[in-house]
Amino acid sequence: MVDWRRGIVGRVTLAAIASTALGGLIASAVAIAAVDWLIARHADRRLLGATATLAGELEEELREQDGTLREVLDDENHELVTSGIRLALYQRETRIAGDAWVPYPGVAGCASLGRVGRRVRACARTHEAYVIVAAEDGEERVLSWFYLVAGLAAVCVGASIGGGASVRLSRWAVRPLSELTQTLTGQALDKPQPAPFREPVGVAEVDAVRQALYETLSRLSDHLAALERFAADAAHELRTPLTLLKGELELLAEETRNDELVSRRLSHAAARATRLAELTESLLFLALPSKSLAFDAHAIALADIVNDVVHDLGPAQRDRVEVITDAEGLVRGDPTLLTALVRNAVDNALKHADTPVRVHVADAPQRVTMSITDRGPGIDRDLVERVFEPFFRAHPDKSLGYGLGLALVGHVARAHGGNAAFADTTTGTELTVSFPSWASALDTAEPPAT
Repeated sequence: MVDWRRGIVGRVTLAAIASTALGGLIASAVAIAAVDWLIARHADRRLLGATATLAGELEEELREQDGTLREVLDDENHELVTSGIRLALYQRETRIAGDAWVPYPGVAGCASLGRVGRRVRACARTHEAYVIVAAEDGEERVLSWFYLVAGLAAVCVGASIGGGASVRLSRWAVRPLSELTQTLTGQALDKPQPAPFREPVGVAEVDAVRQALYETLSRLSDHLAALERFAADAAHELRTPLTLLKGELELLAEETRNDELVSRRLSHAAARATRLAELTESLLFLALPSKSLAFDAHAIALADIVNDVVHDLGPAQRDRVEVITDAEGLVRGDPTLLTALVRNAVDNALKHADTPVRVHVADAPQRVTMSITDRGPGIDRDLVERVFEPFFRAHPDKSLGYGLGLALVGHVARAHGGNAAFADTTTGTELTVSFPSWASALDTAEPPAT
């Protein structure tokens, strides 16, 4: 499973979460600073109002001389006890009356005094030779916790909203790229179709990629078409002279049968020409993409082809092959190609095993299967896929052909809408070739190109 964080949607989502969380943190810091400033301004107005009131009381006391400064301060502090404001009177930094808790701010105006978490907000004003100071507890500890909770809440809410919204937005943003991926995944390597990439979708970056894919697939399609024409022309040009060479060698061998040595050498040369013709035909056949093979599809009984191939074997090889046909195995295909498939599959088993070989044809739901089983040395599990590659041999130390037999088997199977694979067995090998049945091919498969 692909890690979602490595995709564009995941990366955009993580970026959105981080950016919105950072934005929420900055916004909360600005909001906290603004709230703190407003709280301080409100406190300053209250404190300065208290100093103004005290200044009025002091003037009245000085006029009437009916009390002392200490008494005046005590009366005012008593009246303000419920408000949390405390007053003191200083003269040259020396407190002469009022609450001893009230600090001296040093200058007229307002300031926060004390260490963090226990600060006091104090405001001072001069009155004649005195400095009137009003102070109150800023409740900074409570505010600090409030600000912390508010900041965390802002970050969490911002990240949640940003993450939830960005998932939908990023999916919408990358939808053209996802659709492009699906279209590209559906392309067949042996028959590319550039047309689906021709029309733009309105997204500049995706359209640039679509245009590049369209041009690349167009060149690839033209190149494959040229290769198909070359293979077809080469097959036509090489098949005829090789056939003539084989015929002339066989004729010379017949005419010189009285000279045993010459006749035998000519027969060997004719056999090599036959082998060369078969090899050339195989190479040209493998050069064509499986979906480009042109043949007339007929209802073919796979069991009949198996019996014919086994019948054409030499006596020694024929005795080693056991044929089991549970059904006719009707498939839609070309008899020549299917005969080549069965012959190469059986020959491969006979070459690599000295034990009996069993060929089993059976019907499955909408499928026809042919399995070829032997008890030979088997194939390494790491090589079961590579054995269908041209010129690859699982046992290169043995001179057992050119490595084209199984490649032809897989190629013909794919051309008929089927597949070939080796089963996982403990001893020997079991090659299974599967085709769509005749009925299912009529219902679901398009007829091969002609």
